[in-house]
Amino acid sequence: MPVTLHKVDASIYLMTLTLNIIKAYKPWRLEQSTSKKHIKIIVQKALDLFPELSFVKEIEVTLLLTNNEQMQDLNHQFRGKDKPTNVLSFSDTDIPYVRYSKENYLFQDELTELSLLQSPDSCPLRNDIEIKKDYLLEIDPGCDYINLGDIAFGYEIIVEEAKNQSKSFSDHFAHLLIHGVLHLLGFDHEKTYEAEIMEGLEIKALSNLAIASPY
Repeated sequence: MPVTLHKVDASIYLMTLTLNIIKAYKPWRLEQSTSKKHIKIIVQKALDLFPELSFVKEIEVTLLLTNNEQMQDLNHQFRGKDKPTNVLSFSDTDIPYVRYSKENYLFQDELTELSLLQSPDSCPLRNDIEIKKDYLLEIDPGCDYINLGDIAFGYEIIVEEAKNQSKSFSDHFAHLLIHGVLHLLGFDHEKTYEAEIMEGLEIKALSNLAIASPY
């Protein structure tokens, strides 16, 4: 099943999203959920998490939809890991912003200390994080164009993961695409608090696509 399409009032956005999609492996061309229209909706949902980006006139992202063999080569070349992987992000080194920190967020343990949980017997989500600031990225107000960078995806490993996790291919790909976009924006998951922030943002973007949390 393809990702659910949502009508968006384009008049509220100042930013133009330019996508370059390279389908280097034939099976990608057979997946309805990887049409340019569907991909643009998913990427836009990820960018919508950051209202400050709407003031940039144009944002460009390039996607390489390839196979496990090429992903293994890229993973080995750039990460020193000689095995295929599902997604790799290559951020543009000239991006003039990207600064976020733990102080931008209110975590569940802090909510507990402040007695702000919904109810004593509620079971809070692992990624139940509230954003404390409206703007998480520092953007140069005169910035007209940002090339976020490139994201590569391996087809076979994504198919296998979706099957093993009892997910549709389209839902799993949407999650990985949002994950990749967040990496381009400077987010990471090396530290626990970074992972919680990133997963919380992924959950929020996916919910706006009517896709359940993958965590």
